[in-house]
Amino acid sequence: MRRILLLVLILCSVAGCALAGVLQLPDGLKQISEECFCGDTSLDAVIIPDAVTEIGERAFADSSLSEIWIPASVTYIADNAFEGVEGVLLYTPASSPAESWAENQSNVSLSMPASWFTTQKNADGTVTITKYIGPEDADNLLIPGYIDGKRVTKIGASAFYMQTGLTGNLRIPQGVTEVGDWAFYGCSGLDGILTLPDSLEKIGTSAFADCTSLRCTTLDLHSTAQIGALAFCGCASLTGALTIPEGTEEIAIGAFSGCGFNGTLTLPDSLTIIGENAFSECSGLKGSLDLPENLTRIGGYAFYGCKKLTGSLVLPQNLKSIGTYAFAGCSGLTGDVTIPGTVSLIDCYAFSGAGFKGKLTLSEGVTGVMEYAFFGSKFTGDLVIPSSMKEIFAYAFFGSSFSGNLILSEGVKSVGDYAFAESGLSGTLTMPGDAENHRQVRLCGYRFVRRADDPRQARRNPRGRVPEYPL
Repeated sequence: MRRILLLVLILCSVAGCALAGVLQLPDGLKQISEECFCGDTSLDAVIIPDAVTEIGERAFADSSLSEIWIPASVTYIADNAFEGVEGVLLYTPASSPAESWAENQSNVSLSMPASWFTTQKNADGTVTITKYIGPEDADNLLIPGYIDGKRVTKIGASAFYMQTGLTGNLRIPQGVTEVGDWAFYGCSGLDGILTLPDSLEKIGTSAFADCTSLRCTTLDLHSTAQIGALAFCGCASLTGALTIPEGTEEIAIGAFSGCGFNGTLTLPDSLTIIGENAFSECSGLKGSLDLPENLTRIGGYAFYGCKKLTGSLVLPQNLKSIGTYAFAGCSGLTGDVTIPGTVSLIDCYAFSGAGFKGKLTLSEGVTGVMEYAFFGSKFTGDLVIPSSMKEIFAYAFFGSSFSGNLILSEGVKSVGDYAFAESGLSGTLTMPGDAENHRQVRLCGYRFVRRADDPRQARRNPRGRVPEYPL
């Protein structure tokens, strides 16, 4: 019987009865016999015609089936018909025998009816879900992978926007390649597990933002390389580790800001830009932070408040920009830090409140340190300012804990108010003889006033001499 059925299916497929991606069994079929599709790893979706009344023992067991249409005419389904198949999505009329049978099957879930969605046909024959029009209080958002026999490949912009009454799990079906901007924004009632397909390529701006109760123990992004701004912002119940897929070149603004991840963060070698607030307030992320060599820009607040990241911070040699508050509040980071010479300007508060306990090295090429850039950091040892440095702004190193000498190289033209105040520096201050217009600087309780137009200073510091002062 199985061989006869398979032959019929092959002939029917040749005749055009099989839809793209869907196996549509031929009309006139009465029964799906025992082990008919057992172990078939080519199956994805199957449509059973109305004449079928019976699905036999292990008919689809150990297959790759993910979705199936079972009509109301089917009155008998063996309990082990789908044995060994994970996560089958069932489409069947309300109050049908198949619906009652599915209630006792742990691996079979009832899909939402197609009538709960409006769709738009795509040029390739697939469809985009454009709007949810079903009950406001539906439980378990199991989105169908096929509607009217057509593959769903996109969830449109704002399709489920602010559907706060929806509860339970959210399952994006296999075959979907894009979740549009604001698609599930503000669905705060969804409190089950988020499941994303490995077919997903793009997640739009704010697609899952403020889905505050949506859960997962590990967010599996598969090979999704395009993740939009604020995509998961505020998803505080997403936990576990986070791995950004290889091929991702940019993590957009606020993409994971305020998420509840409490495992490690893995970044791909392909990454070149980490946008503003990308991981800000992800206070549970832990372990070492390994930045890829191709990284060129770290935006403002990128890792702000990630206090459980630990170990040393190695900044890649291709890095050109570190934004304001980029590592502020990363109190768990320890060890040495070297700012590469490719970073010209260190922005305001970039490392304020970080927990570094080793040596800070400012490489040749760094030209400026902005206000409060290293405020309250825990560096130790000497602080050598490179000859490329032009300006150190007010409070740049205020409240840090250096324990050695301070050497200002000859390129420094301006040091702002209280730039090194309460910084723990002791020993000797070496000042360049040609520094211009140094304003009042407070060094560990001492005030050092030097102005280029002060003749007394000029006499004490003849041209070509590098003066030293006790700290």
